[in-house]
Amino acid sequence: MELGMSRPVRGDDDEDIDEDSPPSLEDLKAKAARQWEKEIGTVEVIDDPVRMYLREIGRVDLLKAPQERELARKFEAKRYVERLNEELAGDDGNSPKARKIISEMLRSIGDNENIIISIL
Repeated sequence: MELGMSRPVRGDDDEDIDEDSPPSLEDLKAKAARQWEKEIGTVEVIDDPVRMYLREIGRVDLLKAPQERELARKFEAKRYVERLNEELAGDDGNSPKARKIISEMLRSIGDNENIIISIL
């Protein structure tokens, strides 16, 4: 057969299908499954949930040390602001205004100025 020539392919219903026609959904799914199997290597069935979990988590990129520290700082800052928000909430349960939270943060820094200076 010459290059560029399409040859008919037999389908399940014995109709001639031209190779240039768009692939069916089943063909696309089968192709994607074959590609996925190639990418992950051998496919094995794992009955042990712990082993399955460890295998799956091994595929996830872990945080680097600086990323982990940055994330921890963000969590700690969020907790600090939430705690201040609870402490400064009004008697009616309304959240305090941002300037009240900021002024409390600045007051706290001022109260701890000696500690900060000794660290620096």
